Amino acid sequence: MAVSNLQRKKYLKEFHQKSQLLLSENDRDYLYNVLKEYQTYKDVDKLVQCLISALDTPEKLDLLTNIRNLIPASHVSRFDRIAPYHRAAQPFIPPGIDANTRRPQSVGPAAGQSRSKQMPFINGRC
Repeated sequence: MAVSNLQRKKYLKEFHQKSQLLLSENDRDYLYNVLKEYQTYKDVDKLVQCLISALDTPEKLDLLTNIRNLIPASHVSRFDRIAPYHRAAQPFIPPGIDANTRRPQSVGPAAGQSRSKQMPFINGRC
């Protein structure tokens, strides 16, 4: 399902406001760089790996649901399978996922993804 431009702006505003509340300036800068890298390389596994590194408390992990709204629909399924929603302060169960059978998958290259397309490490983190 495509997200309208108006809806996307709403999601971006919510993400920005929540990140202002939860993250230090350095953490926000790092997170924004991670998201920029994701836009370039479209590597969901590396995105989640870097998010786990940056979002190091249950409260910060609540940002996963905001970030989920910002990624392309074609990547949401993979993001939902590997994102640690269960560790967030307000755990999220993605639509269509059975909470009783959901098992977090390891973060690594998705099937068919070449290593040359993976996001590089950002500023020595992740």
